[in-house]
Amino acid sequence: MKRAFSAAMAAAISIVTLSIAGVAMGASVEGAPLSNAITVTGTGELKVKPDIAYATIQLVTLDRVQTTAVANNATKTQGVIEVLRRSQIADRDIETQWYTVEPSYDYRTTPAALVGYQASNTIKVTLRDVSKAGLILDKAVAAGATSVSGISFDMSDRSKNEGLALIEAIRNARAKADLVAGAAGVHVGRLLSVDESTPARPQPILFAARSADAAPGGATPTPIQTQELTVSASVVISYAIEYDRP
Repeated sequence: MKRAFSAAMAAAISIVTLSIAGVAMGASVEGAPLSNAITVTGTGELKVKPDIAYATIQLVTLDRVQTTAVANNATKTQGVIEVLRRSQIADRDIETQWYTVEPSYDYRTTPAALVGYQASNTIKVTLRDVSKAGLILDKAVAAGATSVSGISFDMSDRSKNEGLALIEAIRNARAKADLVAGAAGVHVGRLLSVDESTPARPQPILFAARSADAAPGGATPTPIQTQELTVSASVVISYAIEYDRP
């Protein structure tokens, strides 16, 4: 009886030991527990200077006659587009976002009185030389743009930078695995699984809008200051545990 009890206790201790190992070093890969694995999370981060700027240019015209409002808007819009082209902006980087023609009312009277018609043309511009962004936008305003808004920055080679951040995340995970294994008195074995967790892409850095009368003619070009963009990556990696041979 005593021998049977001792055998049962030994089995129980063995089960408890394996359970603890599963919590400390175990993992789950697609729902299957890994009781003899070291699982770590690695992160990588890369700071990148933006090389692309985006801006939204709006042209608004108002006239009592609808066709006149439309014609004036077309003339102003074409003038701004020509200025952009002369500034080495390719046609593929000049995009009409929306165009509207609608009546304009004076709501101070009852009923509201029709005062004219408003035509609005909104253009999105991609600026591939960030250093000239302020100067080009100033020229657009001088050519008749009503406002400039939604200025943001991005990177042209995002895939390459995301790959570099991913490599850093994998290296970080391996360093953690080595640290855990060393502290536990075991060794990192073969790779069992890699799970990439791609973080949400960073939102473009936005700057305040600029009105048409913000800079008088001949003034210093509007300074456009960029900020570094952060590209990050995250991985969850499981390695087999190797023990010293007796």
